[in-house]
Amino acid sequence: MKTFKSFCIEDCGCKYYKKSKKQKQVEEAFLSNKRKSFAKHLAIGAMAGAIPLAITLAGHTQKEKPTTIGNRVVSQVSPAPKPQVQQPQAQPESQHTDLSHGLIKHFEGFRTNAYSDKLTKSGVATIGWGMTKHPDGRSVKLGDTVTREEADKHLVSYVDGMRSQLSKSIPNWDKMQSHQQAAVTSFAHNFGTGFYGKSGFETISGKLSDSSKWHEVPSAMSLYNKSGGQVRSGLIRRRSVEGAMWQGKVSGFNQQGEPTYSR
Repeated sequence: MKTFKSFCIEDCGCKYYKKSKKQKQVEEAFLSNKRKSFAKHLAIGAMAGAIPLAITLAGHTQKEKPTTIGNRVVSQVSPAPKPQVQQPQAQPESQHTDLSHGLIKHFEGFRTNAYSDKLTKSGVATIGWGMTKHPDGRSVKLGDTVTREEADKHLVSYVDGMRSQLSKSIPNWDKMQSHQQAAVTSFAHNFGTGFYGKSGFETISGKLSDSSKWHEVPSAMSLYNKSGGQVRSGLIRRRSVEGAMWQGKVSGFNQQGEPTYSR
């Protein structure tokens, strides 16, 4: 006798239930989509976690450069760039002349037309940044004029000339720091480059000649505050700034020409 197997077409839980071919295909397709969706979300999550890490490590990792060997593309790792070490910059040799320029400009002021300096006994004709002579050596006369550019160039050459003369007359000039040379240069602009050792300048000359007394130079400078036999407030202020510059307290001059002080 042949025995026929019975099948239930509904999932009722009985032992005769068997899925049809179509049901199997639907379930397999559903599971396949589920697996793909899960893999996709997993990949997105991994990328989301990797991006911040990649950004963080961007400055510390090595870069790969693709290169071709035969028909194959391989990776060639180039070394990460070495961090640049900032080397301390040496002070330019002309820094003290810059400080001298700023100080002279601040106290002398600029004049296009020659004028008679009333603070001198003879009322000497002066022009530009307090100059009594032209670059070619001619004495300034009333009626002479000068441009700002010409006066700036003249000041540079004039200060260079003063430095050269002071270096020959003042002992230990080369041992002075740049700001100390600048202070003395400004002082010499007032009294002439031959002030050292002259009568009336014994105090400042004595302090400059002995490096162990250099800490007394600012107070010595402050004594020279007269013009035409009278104490001048402008000279008091000028000697004060020169003294501060000697001590290294003046760092430069702002756009208005005022001295700026280091903290």
